[in-house]
Amino acid sequence: MKIDIYSDNICPWCYIGKKHLDQAIAELGREDIEVRWHPYLLYPQIPPDGVDRKEFMRARFGDNEGKDGKGGGAFKRIEDIGEKAGIKFDFKARERIPNTLNSHRLLEYGAEQGVQHEMVEVMMSAGFEQGRDLGDINVLAEIAVEVGLDADATLAMLKSPAYREEVHEGLALFLEVNCKPTV
Repeated sequence: MKIDIYSDNICPWCYIGKKHLDQAIAELGREDIEVRWHPYLLYPQIPPDGVDRKEFMRARFGDNEGKDGKGGGAFKRIEDIGEKAGIKFDFKARERIPNTLNSHRLLEYGAEQGVQHEMVEVMMSAGFEQGRDLGDINVLAEIAVEVGLDADATLAMLKSPAYREEVHEGLALFLEVNCKPTV
């Protein structure tokens, strides 16, 4: 069985969904399930260097941004559901909202290396639970090492145009399939 998922690494609901999917696969006890992650950009307008999280939250939620800098109570529900799924969201730990193009390139590389699904877990935990910047290629190389890939080879890939075309093709396919106008 093959499961295709379009997701962005900065989508907290995607992380919750991944945890639930992993639980369902484990309960089924099937080893013939292949999960393939495809790129989606939750915030395509974010510049390559990312944006300050507090400014982003203030722009998104205005006066409801809250003293905690998390959008007031906007993420309370996500935190509660995440906790039930085994996720300890720490939205304040993240200083920047990243542009995720390079993280999607890394996931394409991870797919080729056979570690993509594991890499998604490490990447989402790094961003949501540890506040690591998924827009920083050095952080992405560290994530690659955590799933058994070589740091130097990963950095070389991220400094090159490798997998850029594949990510753009995946984004185009998502739009083609999911954003067709209805008549």
